[in-house]
Amino acid sequence: MHRETSHTTHRSRTLVMLLLAMAIVTVFGIAAQQALAKGDGSYNHGGAVCSSCHPPYPPTNAKCSTCHTGYATLASGKTCWTCHTPGQAMASVKSGAPATCTAVCHLANGTDNTHNPHPARGVCTTCHALTTSVTNANGSPHHTLSAPAAPAVTSFTPLSGPVGSTVTITGTGFSATAASNEVKFNNGTAVTPTTASATQLTAVVPAGATDGPISVTVAGATGTSVASFDVTTAVVVTPTVTIKSAATVRVNKLITISGKVTPTSLAGASVKITIQKKSGTKWKTVKTASAKVSLAGAYSYKYKPTSKGTYHTKGAIAAKAGVNKAASSAWRTFKAN
Repeated sequence: MHRETSHTTHRSRTLVMLLLAMAIVTVFGIAAQQALAKGDGSYNHGGAVCSSCHPPYPPTNAKCSTCHTGYATLASGKTCWTCHTPGQAMASVKSGAPATCTAVCHLANGTDNTHNPHPARGVCTTCHALTTSVTNANGSPHHTLSAPAAPAVTSFTPLSGPVGSTVTITGTGFSATAASNEVKFNNGTAVTPTTASATQLTAVVPAGATDGPISVTVAGATGTSVASFDVTTAVVVTPTVTIKSAATVRVNKLITISGKVTPTSLAGASVKITIQKKSGTKWKTVKTASAKVSLAGAYSYKYKPTSKGTYHTKGAIAAKAGVNKAASSAWRTFKAN
């Protein structure tokens, strides 16, 4: 009985020692994991552990520019780890990785403000192309880039014209997107060009424009011409409209109504043709139509009367501010048999 008790006690002591050893191993294992989690070798950032650059680890207010010259200063209250995993290996920064510039949080929609876009030039993509590169200063929003060159106005034509006329402006640094350019005549009311390219714009002289240089503003930068544009008084013409047609036409057959508008500078204008049929002692309008004035000043329209009777027709041109007064032809009578 004594021997059995002795053996039992010995086994119990052995079991206790084994449990104690396992506990010690567990504690060391946890400690090792914690040490690694503190940046003592678990992360790889260019071959260096995090704590070598960011003591104590993890950093609480690290800025990218501490180790990466040229990186933008983070927004107030932000740290690198707001968007990036601490100690993330840079080799993983590629298309589709969490830290890539083309990720949703960075520049997929061109409206991200996390990395301080230029305060006067809007979002990063105004000056930078979308890219995953962190070494291309002209392509990455993480790097500084000098402001684009201001536009320059080298010439314009014509040198003078009235309000409403079109001016072609030649230069450099313009935006091919018309709405991104702002044109001013003698620093007056800004207008958006009607057409645009990097070297040429066309703009309409706005109401209230005065004599002076022409300026173009793109993304806050302005270029001004040396020469001045002279705003002239528009010459308003009084047009003459003539009309003619055959004297008779068969019912349901076409009759040609034509005429001419002078001066020919009104080419492209519209002539309103009115056709009326006599009913008793009154005239009733049966048709109105529009015909364009050709370069030679001519216009023409074909009409098909559907019933017998007496008809008459005339052509008229409406007034256009700064261009011409209103005018109309005499009535031209014809019969349908």
